[in-house]
Parts: sequence; structure tokens; C-alpha cells
Amino acid sequence: MAKPPKPREARGSARKRRRLDRGGALFGLRGLVAQAGGARLCYGKPVRQGDHVVIPVARVRLMGGGGFGRGPSDNQGGGGGGGGAADAAPVGFIEVGPAGARFEPIPDPDRVARLLRAVAVALTTLAVGDAVRRALLRG
Repeated sequence: MAKPPKPREARGSARKRRRLDRGGALFGLRGLVAQAGGARLCYGKPVRQGDHVVIPVARVRLMGGGGFGRGPSDNQGGGGGGGGAADAAPVGFIEVGPAGARFEPIPDPDRVARLLRAVAVALTTLAVGDAVRRALLRG
């Protein structure tokens, strides 16, 4: 027996989704994360020791970007590009025992250094932006 046709808007959105999935790197990355296990990226395999279970917890970041360009009017230019990165770092563990569950954070020794670098980058960006603005206003 033949299936009844899908409503028109559902067919169109499914077609659009397939078209985007084929061409879009973002959708490919989302699919990769889903295949890798979603939340399993952040939570490690539970370890049992007697009546306690310890579950490792990590921070996972996925980053990506892309670009494109074109050349001079004589059609000899080109462009394109893209890239991405993944980063994971332990942040703690969950201990489950007879008394209940608790999260125990792991101290990050590089936290202060990262914060200072971020502040330095922000201040440098502001200073350069201000210098460029002043140069443009002078003429």
C-alpha cells in the first residue's frame, strides 16, 4: 500500500535541509558531533571502585570558520579557505556513592594566565582601534 503524501511544507523543508546538509560545512560538523556521541564528548566512561562510581567531566570546544575571495576584474583571482579546531580539557569529576552524588572540580593552573592574555588582547585591540580612528579623523 502506498504511503500518503507528506504535507507540502514538510516536503519542502526536508528538501532544503538535505541541500544544506550536502553543501554546508557547519551541518557536517554538527553531524560529526552527533556521531561522536554528543554528551559523551563531555562525560567520560564511568569507573567503578567498590560502591563508588567516578565519571570524568571535560569541557569540549569545537571552533570553525571559513572565507572566500575574488580577484581583479580580469577573472584571474580566486579564493576560498576554511579551518577548524577542537579542544578538550578536564574540568572535574562526578562521584556517585551511597551518600549521594557530588561534582568535584579540578583546579585549572592556567586560568589566570589565560585571563591576563585575554585582557591584554582586548586592551591592545582598543588601543589600535583608537589610533586608527584618530589617524582617519586627522585626514
